[in-house]
Amino acid sequence: MRSPNFWRGYYPDGTVALSSGLVFPARVQVYSAQNRSYQLAATITDPNFIKALVDVSTVSIAHKEFGHFDVPVKDMSAAIEALHNCEGTYLKLWGIDAAAVWALQARPVPVQPLQELFTTFDYPGTGLAGNMGADIIAKLEVGEDGAVRSCTWLGPKEHPQFGEAICKGLKERARFQAAHDASGRPVSAPYVTVAKFRIGGY
Repeated sequence: MRSPNFWRGYYPDGTVALSSGLVFPARVQVYSAQNRSYQLAATITDPNFIKALVDVSTVSIAHKEFGHFDVPVKDMSAAIEALHNCEGTYLKLWGIDAAAVWALQARPVPVQPLQELFTTFDYPGTGLAGNMGADIIAKLEVGEDGAVRSCTWLGPKEHPQFGEAICKGLKERARFQAAHDASGRPVSAPYVTVAKFRIGGY
């Protein structure tokens, strides 16, 4: 196993390779963490990825800029089933048809990380004045052209200024790679994100 030469950044043309030999295109983001360490996040739009994790022993996240990082994994069967059930529960809670989402060939994917669309100027004035923060769940409807057609913030409801701020910013600035149905045609589809408002950042 080789540790990559990390630095913070967004790498839209990365890959995630499985020990089974399957390789999936991925958007990789590297975050700095404490103690001079780093965290990686890989976004994979292929709905077959989760099922492909069965009987896999190693997952390798890679990009030409930083090499690869290999992660050993144990039996994923129980975890995959739990993830599937958990997603179904939350989709229902958010008013989304889980069967329709699972039938998509590809789901909506942000063209760039959503947090990069926001600055301190988007922080609600009342939130700054009151030294308040909030975690906002926002449900978007992404059109077949990748534009945000609608945005509904699902909670929490105590501080509506945060929900209004996130939806305003996402509708104005966010762009997506559109979802595709089972036949490969671009279609409108939901996308859910969580915005973390903190004094000093999104």
